Amino acid sequence: MVCGTIIQHFIRFIPKRCISTTSAKPVPFKITPNTEFFYTGGNRGAILEALLYAIIHGEGIVKVSGEIGSGKTMLCRMLESMLPDNVEAIYLATPA
Repeated sequence: MVCGTIIQHFIRFIPKRCISTTSAKPVPFKITPNTEFFYTGGNRGAILEALLYAIIHGEGIVKVSGEIGSGKTMLCRMLESMLPDNVEAIYLATPA
């Protein structure tokens, strides 16, 4: 399992106090992204605004693509949380 191996490798560099399972605080590094930890830097905020604008103004189909770990799922989850009530979002777990 490549993903699990990468996560285990990455967790080795995080101080143990940051990943304590007894803490009531949310853990920032999980398989499912937590939108509370969304980082708007590196053009992520601008991309999110552009996606929201395109959807609200009926600009057609929007496709989000990028390298593994680049933040596509986080971006989509943030977008979904910001959509107005008149927009229905669907999630394709396996689009192939």
